[in-house]
Amino acid sequence: MANVPVRDIGAYGYIVVFSTVSALNAKLKLPYLIDVNCTNALLNTIYPNSATPEETLDTLKEFGIVFERKNLKCGYTIKKEEYLKISNKNYKSQISYKSYPKLSINELKLTLKNGHRVLIGTSLQDNPGDPISVNGFNLKVIGNSKIYDGGLYACQQPQSTENYCSEERAGTLLIAIGYDDNQQLIKLRNSWGVNAGENGDFYMTYSFYEKMASNSVVIN
Repeated sequence: MANVPVRDIGAYGYIVVFSTVSALNAKLKLPYLIDVNCTNALLNTIYPNSATPEETLDTLKEFGIVFERKNLKCGYTIKKEEYLKISNKNYKSQISYKSYPKLSINELKLTLKNGHRVLIGTSLQDNPGDPISVNGFNLKVIGNSKIYDGGLYACQQPQSTENYCSEERAGTLLIAIGYDDNQQLIKLRNSWGVNAGENGDFYMTYSFYEKMASNSVVIN
């Protein structure tokens, strides 16, 4: 799962596009990174009110993939015929996915074991002025090589009465890349760069997933 690229979405990036193209990059083992801005420009042309992961994948399958390269600029929108001039259509037959209302924990683990990439749509409690409710908890978590601070989505923080598995106002899309039965955690690839969480990875408790996750998209 380590070949899922860590990318930095920035403060006003496109969560669905970032997560979807990163997961596709990893699943197809593409030689270059898919260009997020050009992908988003095409999606803005076709789906002005934002696209789902499924619509993003269908669009890439139909119109091809544009890879990042120097001096490539697509703007906020791009005409379909202009996009087709710069896209690679060789991966059409390899783009395949299946949508689920929500995978169970056991289904999620089996899917990851089988080498697929899983996009998790989840609700978050968005409390004004409370960054923990959106960005995850800063708790001690045993990572790959050390115990680190940061990036745990959980229903309740120790020594706190606040329940973060209620009042769902915000949402996000994350890539599941592993799990830890001992700590009851799902390992996630986020899109806030290598300085967030554990070198870009966050964690989610099984209980948070069960209560807050809304849907799953498996890239086969």
